[in-house]
Formats: sequence, C-alpha cells, structure tokens
Amino acid sequence: MPDDIKYRVPLGLCRHAVMKLDAFMADIHEIKEDEELSPEDRQIFEQIAEISGEMMAAIVNMVTKEMGEEEFLSEDVVMDKIDRNLYEI
Repeated sequence: MPDDIKYRVPLGLCRHAVMKLDAFMADIHEIKEDEELSPEDRQIFEQIAEISGEMMAAIVNMVTKEMGEEEFLSEDVVMDKIDRNLYEI
C-alpha cells in the first residue's frame, strides 16, 4: 500500500450509526424495565444492551483516530427518516 494514501472512516455515517445505536439502547433499557418480562428475557435484553454498547464504543474508538470524541459526539446530524411500513409485523 502506498504511503501517500490516507484511509479515513466516514464520519457522518459513523455519527448516524452511533445515534441510532444510542436510540436502540434506550429502547432496550426501557424494555428491560417492563415488569411482565420474564427473568430469562430480561437477561437476554441485558446482553443485547451490553453488546450494542460495545458496538458503539468500537465506532467511537475508530473515529477518535481522526477527531476528538467530544467533538464527534456533539456533532449535530439530521437523522434519516425511518419508513414504518418496512417494520410492520
């Protein structure tokens, strides 16, 4: 690989991914608080929350090679519109 090529992560897409993971994690934590959830299901949701946190941390760690974490996390990005029809069951 030539020395003059600089590879960079797509910061905007990474910010979108982190924002979506953050929203996902908030939903998972809310689900875990449901009193009607079985202990087994609650444990699974706890594992999901932990894994999604690790995913978010991995993205932030890659980005910090190019910009500061605080700067990245405070960046204001317009979220994509979610088409609800895609997720109807």
